[in-house]
Amino acid sequence: ALLHQLQASRRFLDEAVRARDPGQLSEALRVAQEVALPGVAEEEVLLRKLEAVVAKLEQAPGIEALRLALEAGRKAELPTEIVSKFEQRLRRREEAQLALEETMEAARVPLLSAALENAKGMSLPSEDKAARRLRALEEAESLLKGALENR
Repeated sequence: ALLHQLQASRRFLDEAVRARDPGQLSEALRVAQEVALPGVAEEEVLLRKLEAVVAKLEQAPGIEALRLALEAGRKAELPTEIVSKFEQRLRRREEAQLALEETMEAARVPLLSAALENAKGMSLPSEDKAARRLRALEEAESLLKGALENR
């Protein structure tokens, strides 16, 4: 029975290594520890490496850092589901960046305000510039309204 448990644990661990999914590998290592499977040091090192790559993806601010973290994720051969999630995050950030640039160009307070709201927390390159532009536009709009009211 013990031999069967060790063999099953080894197969589960080997499968998890091939899948390169940190969650699956973590679970397989937990099972391996339970049955006292020997020789799992390589798998533990791989788990730490994969977890570090995922942590970089999770924490990557802005566009360029996320792009670099995605490159590392692909090199580490993370599962497609994990990489896809962060590719979508990158696309959303790129779209939000483009929207900020376009609305700054349009110089319309409601549009720029909405684009800034959408970009919140994405650490986009144009975020600060867009916020300054919005404040300037709001101030100009306010002065213009004041001048028109005092005619």
